[in-house]
Amino acid sequence: MKSNYIKLLSLISGLLLLFSCRPPSCSWDAYLREGNRFFQRGDYRRAQKFYQQGLERFPEAYRIHTALGDLYLRTRKFDLAEKSYLKAITINFGDHLAHFGLGDVWLEQENYAKAEKEFRLVLELKPDFERAYTGLGDILVDLQRYEEAQKYFFQALELNPRPAYEDTYLGLAELYLGSGDWPRAEKYGRLAIKANHLDADSYLALAQALDAQKKYSEAGFYYRKALRLAPGHKDALLSWAGMLKATGDYKRAVQQYQACLKKYPDCRQALLELESVNK
Repeated sequence: MKSNYIKLLSLISGLLLLFSCRPPSCSWDAYLREGNRFFQRGDYRRAQKFYQQGLERFPEAYRIHTALGDLYLRTRKFDLAEKSYLKAITINFGDHLAHFGLGDVWLEQENYAKAEKEFRLVLELKPDFERAYTGLGDILVDLQRYEEAQKYFFQALELNPRPAYEDTYLGLAELYLGSGDWPRAEKYGRLAIKANHLDADSYLALAQALDAQKKYSEAGFYYRKALRLAPGHKDALLSWAGMLKATGDYKRAVQQYQACLKKYPDCRQALLELESVNK
C-alpha cells in the first residue's frame, strides 16, 4: 500500500512539472531538481528522463549535462558519462563538478595520468573541494602507494569531517583492504554505505573486508547487495565466487564464474578458476 502511495506521488509530481513548465514559467533548474530527486532515490530511469527533457529545452544547461554524466557514471556507462562531462566543460570550463566527474571516468578506466590532471585542475578551480583530494588518493591506492594515498584521504577529511558522499570512506576502505588491515577496511566500508546506501562498490569493499576475516555469512549478504545494485559487476562476481570456492560451495562458485564469463567472455581469471573448480 505504501509503495503504491509513493508511486502515485511520483506520478503527480511528474505531471505537475510537465504541465507547469511552459515558457517562460519554468527554468532548467526545475528539471535538474526533479532529476536529482529520483537520482538520490536510485530511480535512474526517471532521473534520466527528467535530465534529458531539461536538455531538450535548455541544451546549454551545463549543470544538467554534469548531472547526466553522474548518472551514467553511477550506472557504469563510462563512454556516455565522458560525453556528458565534456559537453558540460565545453559550455562552462569552470564547472569543477564536471572536471571531477571526468576524472572519475578516467580513474575507472585506469587512465591515471588523465585522472590526475582533472583532479588537480579541480583543485585549481576550487581549492577546498575535498573530493578532488579523495580522487588523488584513489589513484595512489590503485598504484599501491598506500601511505601517500592515506595523506590525501585524511586531507579530504580535514576539509570535511562529515562527508556527504561515500568517496573518502570508500577510498580508505580500499586502502586498508590493499594493505591488509581488515578491521579498518570493515569500519570504513560501513561508513561508506552509511554515506551512500546505493553505491555498489561500498558494499563490495565491506564484503571483501568481512570475507578476509572469515565472516562468510555476512560477507555473502553484502556481495549479493552489491550485485543487486550493479548486476554484472565484475569484481563482485569474482570475489563472491572466490569466497564460495574457499568455503566449499563449488556449485554456486561455478554459477558465479559462469555469470562473469557470460558478461565478460575474455575474463581470464574466471576461466582459470572455473577450470580449477571443475577438475
